[in-house]
Amino acid sequence: NAKVVEYVDGKARFVVDDASAAAAAAMKPKAFVAKGQLGAQAPLGFWDPLGYCEGITEMEFKKLRSSEIKHGRLSMMATIGFITPFYAKLPGYLSPSKDIKFED
Repeated sequence: NAKVVEYVDGKARFVVDDASAAAAAAMKPKAFVAKGQLGAQAPLGFWDPLGYCEGITEMEFKKLRSSEIKHGRLSMMATIGFITPFYAKLPGYLSPSKDIKFED
């Protein structure tokens, strides 16, 4: 009965004999598949043309997804900030001493 030490996620696992291969296979984390996540819809399915999601963990995927949402929201706010001055002006003076209004 040979004892084998295997390290999985930084933890030592002691396995005896032929059970080592079966135990190692059972303890390996399942591969994360981004294609099965919420948001993959027909006709494109999961769209990742640059391959950022190949071989990443679930936590990395969640980080990429949350940062994509955050940057999308910031870009929408920036667009509103760019368009709004064409339709509305602030009342009052930008420089009262030089008689320059916000509308000028």
